Amino acid sequence: MNICITDCGCGFSQEALDHAKERFYMADQSRSSKLHYGMGLYIVDSIIKQHKGKLLLDNSTETKGAKVTIKLPL
Repeated sequence: MNICITDCGCGFSQEALDHAKERFYMADQSRSSKLHYGMGLYIVDSIIKQHKGKLLLDNSTETKGAKVTIKLPL
């Protein structure tokens, strides 16, 4: 089963594509408030791996925004 979420924003930078699933990674320094810890994609990736799945990050060729794909075995 594949679940794909795409937005119309500015997409992931190459650095974010390389590091976004790392614990505490924050590409956007303006989000360094006490309400953002850089844990979201790290936690999602960990949960998906526990279910033998994959979390794929990319940029949409259609919208140019971020594209997040969750692949889980049935």
